[in-house]
Amino acid sequence: MRNFLLALAIVLFAALAAAGWRGRKSERPPLQIFPDMKSQPKYKTQAETPFFADARADRVPVSGTIPVEIDPRDAYRLTGKIRDRWGDGFPVKVTSALLERGRQRFGIYCAPCHGLTGSGDGVVTEYALKGVVANFNSDRLRNLADGQIFWTIANGKGQMMGYPHIAADDRWAIVAWVRTLQLSQAAPLADATEAERSKWRTP
Repeated sequence: MRNFLLALAIVLFAALAAAGWRGRKSERPPLQIFPDMKSQPKYKTQAETPFFADARADRVPVSGTIPVEIDPRDAYRLTGKIRDRWGDGFPVKVTSALLERGRQRFGIYCAPCHGLTGSGDGVVTEYALKGVVANFNSDRLRNLADGQIFWTIANGKGQMMGYPHIAADDRWAIVAWVRTLQLSQAAPLADATEAERSKWRTP
């Protein structure tokens, strides 16, 4: 009996030594007796890899394909593309409610960097990224297709991270508000009322 108890104690001590005390924190990686699927060789997001010629671990979708969860009949609304080209125009009805929603979402996600007028002078530029943030009122960005702006909101570009968690219709609302800002900053005089035009006439 004594030998049995001694053997049992040794086994219990070995098990505790291998598993570690519960509640104790350690910076060392845990001892995994049966790792199963917990530890797998993988590349983290935006990591480098020698496997591909461009050294990027993240791969772009195959040209001409769309995610399986996207209905091809609704692809433009969800991707901003028509086949392999940027689409133009809005797949949702542009209303005052949509513009208001776009103004709100723009203020939350875009204005900190791009500024309330989209001029690239948000509060973030006072501390970093000065001269890097895109100005929506430049000719280059005015000429972008609506679908390309939509895609950039979701996927990011350059220093800008993507916002894929913003719902598709909210992204279109933001695009509509960006177009509103662009028009407000460079509206042709002919579009103004007679009363407004008279203010700008040269005496």
